[in-house]
Amino acid sequence: MAISNLKSKFYSSTKISLIYLITSCVYIIFSDEFTLHLFGSTLSVSTLTTIQTYKGLLFVFLTSALLFLLIQREIKAKRKYIQELELQKQDLLNLTAENEKVKKSLQERNVYIETILKNLPLGIAVNRMDIGTTTFMNKNFSKIYGWPEKDLDNVDSFFEKVYPDEKYREKIKETMFKAIEDGDPNQMLWTDIEITTGTGKKKIIEAQNIPVFDQNLMISTVRDTTQQNTTEKKVKESEAKFSTLFKMNPTAIVFTRLSDGAIMEVNQAYIDLFGYSKEELINQSTKKISIWANSKQRDLMIKQLMQDRFIHDFEAQAVRKDGQIIETLSYLQVIDHSGVDSIIAIILDITEKKINEHKIEESRILLEKIINNLDEAVLLVDPKARNIKLANAAVERIFGYSPKEIVGKQTKRLHINQKMFEEFGKRSVPKLEKEGVFHTEFQMKHKTGNIIETENTVSTIKEEDGWSLGVVSVIRDITKRKKTEGKLKEYQKSLKMLTTEIALSEEKQRKEIAANIHDHLSQLLVISKMKLTDIQKDTTSPKILDELKAVINYISEALENTRKITYDLSPPVLYELGLTETLYWLAEKTEEEHRIKTTFSSNVNELQITESNLIFIYRIVQELVNNSVKHAQAKNIDISLKALNGELEIMISDNGKGFNVKNIPQIKIGKGGFGLFTVRERIQNLNGRISIYSEMKKGTEVKIYIPLE
Repeated sequence: MAISNLKSKFYSSTKISLIYLITSCVYIIFSDEFTLHLFGSTLSVSTLTTIQTYKGLLFVFLTSALLFLLIQREIKAKRKYIQELELQKQDLLNLTAENEKVKKSLQERNVYIETILKNLPLGIAVNRMDIGTTTFMNKNFSKIYGWPEKDLDNVDSFFEKVYPDEKYREKIKETMFKAIEDGDPNQMLWTDIEITTGTGKKKIIEAQNIPVFDQNLMISTVRDTTQQNTTEKKVKESEAKFSTLFKMNPTAIVFTRLSDGAIMEVNQAYIDLFGYSKEELINQSTKKISIWANSKQRDLMIKQLMQDRFIHDFEAQAVRKDGQIIETLSYLQVIDHSGVDSIIAIILDITEKKINEHKIEESRILLEKIINNLDEAVLLVDPKARNIKLANAAVERIFGYSPKEIVGKQTKRLHINQKMFEEFGKRSVPKLEKEGVFHTEFQMKHKTGNIIETENTVSTIKEEDGWSLGVVSVIRDITKRKKTEGKLKEYQKSLKMLTTEIALSEEKQRKEIAANIHDHLSQLLVISKMKLTDIQKDTTSPKILDELKAVINYISEALENTRKITYDLSPPVLYELGLTETLYWLAEKTEEEHRIKTTFSSNVNELQITESNLIFIYRIVQELVNNSVKHAQAKNIDISLKALNGELEIMISDNGKGFNVKNIPQIKIGKGGFGLFTVRERIQNLNGRISIYSEMKKGTEVKIYIPLE
């Protein structure tokens, strides 16, 4: 366009110049000839000069006019051309604006398409078919495959990452490339393909390739079908389970048409229940084969099903093939099966249940009679409101209220006052929540206002599933027993005091006998031994000397025995040095006399206890040590004495043969010396307690705890 304008510009200038040149040359040549022809050659110089001047002016005028005309002509042509250019320019501007609109529309369309592609739930990638590189990939493509975009941007890397198993990878590549070579789009959809993500997780996908051959592009789409596959698998498993459940269910199940009652399907349990074969049942009406004992019941059931679409707990009598009538409980539901209203019925044989219910009712009546004939009051109580829901006849005998008077009322009216009512709740509730049972003795009130002593046993009653039905309170009137126990306690207290006095009296007698032996008999024996020794010195007869020597030996043995008897009866060390030193002495004496290793340990230096308690403690330890010596066949005996937390702990253990601790209550006084029974009586007199642990062939350990006053 610029070259054409340039040519046009030079063409116009050249044309005007040529016209001006030709015109000038013609005028100059012919004007002189014309002047000479007109005026001849006789003209003077001045005249000729004047003529030339006018001729020059005329030339200027003519050439100016000619140039003006030529220039005006060119100007008109240029204006016309400029107008055409302006029109073309406007057309170009209009075309440019239209192009901008189209360009903007295309850009918006591209952004829209790109946004859609990026946000599609499908994974999309565009690859060059010739070199296999990726030109576009949305986020879901990378997300579904579970690899970064850089690992999926070419075919080789893609297959290596996504299909790490070489055999499986080659199989997939062969299948996909063959479909691409064939060029059939219908073969380029692959389902149930297993891939491996960057984290090693396995997924199931559906992939499709869409070739665009004219643009050398392959559009690849991918969809994650892992959950769908799992769901489909679960559905298939569920269907299989339902089929198995239907066939193998021990409960009779039948499908029938609602319109005519024709049986469409039954399970084996239904066949077993009614005794018909499957061939005898299928397509037969339940009314025709007389399964219903009462046709009116069937009509009632059909009417209710048409109205409510379901029936629960429908009891009816049915007839087996052999004519036996059975009690049934049915659960029926109307369902749409292939556009036909059908009934699914679950049928339970409750014949035995009915028999059991009858027996239970008989048992309930019998139990009610038994409860009403009990001497104890029996109350069924709501644990929250503490209202009485049920009461037996004994309530009137114990509390003076008839069952009608007390049922529905709070147990508060059986208590002395509000405080006692609340106290009973504080004691019972934690025990019931933790252990399910609460036992106590409690003062309660008769209708007349008299205080009665009662023994209460409260138990939580629960169903098999753990649901609480309430609590049962069994109340016994123990007023008379309490009075008897009070008298018995007084007798026991008196007996305890008498036993203590007897024991102390016995110990006093032992001490007196020991003192008499020591002060009199021992002294006489010592004097006799001294006299005989003097006589021995004055005697020369060998025979008499031997006899005297023998008598002196007898007296020495008698002295030793009297010393042992004195210490056994009442060891002086007990009164002179205290319990700790006495037990040291007892351990040494036991080891010396019985050849059993006996040890004693103590963290006690001095004990501030009464003489009577001192005697009882020593006799208890002595008896337990003697039992180990006589019965345990032990090789070692350990005795310890400790003061702990305001108590005196005494432990006697051995490594003997042991015994069965359960037999202790059968041990009687006198068996095994003092006897464990007597040991326990002594400990009770000291307000102490005893624990015995023994294991056969491993020994026995006895611990005694006595409070220190």
